[in-house]
Formats: sequence, C-alpha cells, structure tokens
Amino acid sequence: MIKRNILFPLVFFMVTIVWQWFFLDAVRWGEAAAISILTFLFAMFYDWAKVPYKWKK
Repeated sequence: MIKRNILFPLVFFMVTIVWQWFFLDAVRWGEAAAISILTFLFAMFYDWAKVPYKWKK
C-alpha cells in the first residue's frame, strides 16, 4: 500500500522543485515538502477508507 501511495507525492515533489528551480527565483522546499506529505497522507487515508468493514465477524 505504501509503495503505491508514495509514487505520486514523490513525483509531485520532484516536479515542483524542478519547476521552481527553472522558472522562479527561489525554491520553496518547505511548501513543496508539506504539500507532498499531505498528498501522501490523503492517499493513505483514501486507500484505508476504501476497504469495507465486515459487519458480521
């Protein structure tokens, strides 16, 4: 589950850093890292919420 969910935030982080490095005057590491971490946590929560609960155990 972690391997599947870490791919998009990692790619987003790399693309954001490269984009800021080429087109802006400064790289905002904290902003890029925070958004990537929040994206990862949201993806983990989404996968966790997709699993149905077994009512009759």
